[in-house]
Amino acid sequence: MSNNDYIVQGFNKLLPVMSHFVTKSLKDHFGPDWWQIAVIDTFKDSQKRDLPTSGPEDDLVSRLDIARVLLLLDLHWKDVFSNMTSFEPPGLTRDCRSWAIELYKLRNRSAHVGLKDFSKRDTQRAIDTMIRLCECFSTPVAEELGRIYDEVEGLSASEPRTTDVQTSEIVQQSFTSDPVPVMRQHESGAPVNIDVIDLVDSFEGCIVRKDLTKKIKEGANVPIFVLEYLLGMYCSSDDEDEINEGLETVKDKLSRLYIRPDEAERVKSNIREAGEGYAIIDKVSVTLDFKKDIYVASFLSLGLINVPISRDMVVMNPRLLSGGIWCIITFDYSYIGDEKVLNPFKITRLSPIQMPFVDVDHYVDQRQAFTKDQWIGLMLRSTGIEPNSIDQRTRMLLLARMMALVENNINICELGPRSTGKSHVYKEISPSSILVSGGQATVASLFFNLSTRTPGLVCNWDVVAFDEVAEIKFKDKDAITIMKDYMASGSFARGGEQLEGKASMVFVGNINESIKTLLLQASLFKPFPVGMNEDTAFLDRFHCYIPGWEIEPFSPSTFTDDYGFICDYFAEIARELRKKQFSEVIDRYFRLDSSLKQRDVTSIKKVTSAMMKLIYPDGRVDKEGVREILEFAMEMRSRVKEQLKRIQPDGEFEDARFIYHDLETGEAREVLVPECVSLSLQQGIE
Repeated sequence: MSNNDYIVQGFNKLLPVMSHFVTKSLKDHFGPDWWQIAVIDTFKDSQKRDLPTSGPEDDLVSRLDIARVLLLLDLHWKDVFSNMTSFEPPGLTRDCRSWAIELYKLRNRSAHVGLKDFSKRDTQRAIDTMIRLCECFSTPVAEELGRIYDEVEGLSASEPRTTDVQTSEIVQQSFTSDPVPVMRQHESGAPVNIDVIDLVDSFEGCIVRKDLTKKIKEGANVPIFVLEYLLGMYCSSDDEDEINEGLETVKDKLSRLYIRPDEAERVKSNIREAGEGYAIIDKVSVTLDFKKDIYVASFLSLGLINVPISRDMVVMNPRLLSGGIWCIITFDYSYIGDEKVLNPFKITRLSPIQMPFVDVDHYVDQRQAFTKDQWIGLMLRSTGIEPNSIDQRTRMLLLARMMALVENNINICELGPRSTGKSHVYKEISPSSILVSGGQATVASLFFNLSTRTPGLVCNWDVVAFDEVAEIKFKDKDAITIMKDYMASGSFARGGEQLEGKASMVFVGNINESIKTLLLQASLFKPFPVGMNEDTAFLDRFHCYIPGWEIEPFSPSTFTDDYGFICDYFAEIARELRKKQFSEVIDRYFRLDSSLKQRDVTSIKKVTSAMMKLIYPDGRVDKEGVREILEFAMEMRSRVKEQLKRIQPDGEFEDARFIYHDLETGEAREVLVPECVSLSLQQGIE
């Protein structure tokens, strides 16, 4: 029996159960006309080919094959099935939609498998997905699918798969063996190839070819997230003619509608003279004037304030109330001399050119359509980096730069050579991130201004990144103390009040010496200003130290010409992902060593959670996937601890060993820091 035969056999088991559940649910929701509404009116022509438009219900249901049943679950998920989900079977779970989409695509592949059979691994995954889906509807059928899985695996009845009881016994074994040393090395990554059609189908209107951004950005001083939104609207295609036509449309809109602040008065005059129907591109923010019970808009480049805006426009675009969004705005102008309290500028139409809202559930659901390497590649291409030009280790390090976008209150340090794009992510990718250039910073600007009683950057931004750390200067004596307080707890005391912020803190800068020299003479924190670079209480608050010296300076080949997410789309997704937590994923398979301090455990869990959001936002990850992320997180924190030992060699930081234990096998592994191991080996040789 071929592997495809096993898959077909599995679908045959799944069809009756799925068909009964899906059709009954549709009938309950839509009533007697469910077939016409949910099937005939919903399917495309190619999908409803050969389906009757009416007839006895049993006959209609019998004409649905497994592909159509899975498709119906997906198409009606939001209006029918999402309201039926629970956290655990029996019954639908939130994962069911992802499994159905995966199986739908698999069914199409299976129908055209030809001479090339499925691999054993793909077959096992397919049957396993069927089992997971079927467990939500029928345990007996899920058990039948389990026997098919065992046939593929080659297990006999006398060699059953490990049960929970057996696993529990292994967990209770004592961890007495010496830890196995682990150190991640640079290895070439698998080539990343993503089908453009699949990408467009999964994220229609949310992707853009990154070389197009570069082409237009060079000649247009417009925010990158505005530019990429327009490109996503008009250039999301793999057809060159359509792309070229879309480029001309984008250029035309920018040349006609985008205004610079120094053109504001001329544009106001143009609006007045036109009288009606004059359109511009500008950033619009809205506040509620509660004294008059109206919404009023302000415009960044045009300089207008207190322009009345309709309630419907605000309700349809809630981000107008949260810092504002870029829009195409159409004005009328009507001045009535006797009614001076009214603003003569009237907003007649408002079309957002940033994402007015994002569906994070859809984003999460689509993760299963891509392999791990493809998804990491998509993340990197979204920042403008071509994954096929770098190795696997560098991919992970560049991905780690994005952790601050998806995780609240994570503290990151990256020092390395010039021209490696250390500040790029924090400057260009997200409008919710601010890059503070090297220079004098104040407590008032960062935390709280006592004079104006207004919160500072950490309360208003998702990420506060300090560029050129060697140039940081605090004129306030208590600045470092407040900084330590905030980095440790996410809160700080100022003016007799306790305030909180969600902003992650990032410190980036250049290293001008060799790593060996730094390790021998001082520490990897030496580039920080004098005082800060030896303040162990401050440095111990870093959750992660990214080894920027391992990243090669960027060359033209480092930048991608392939497709990635529109920056604004990913930035909004990242903001939504900050609400999720994945730190508990470690506890599924591993236990951290008891020698680790609480700050170490917190750091490891924060980095793990952030990397999970970037690589496995749906939480579906196997043991080896968790192991890879855990070892990466432990190394990033261990690097901080190794430097603290060098700065303060009195034994305070000596006890912790970055060891974790496998709950299933009892094996212990110790994660090592590459540059420290390399230095020890060199000293041993010398």
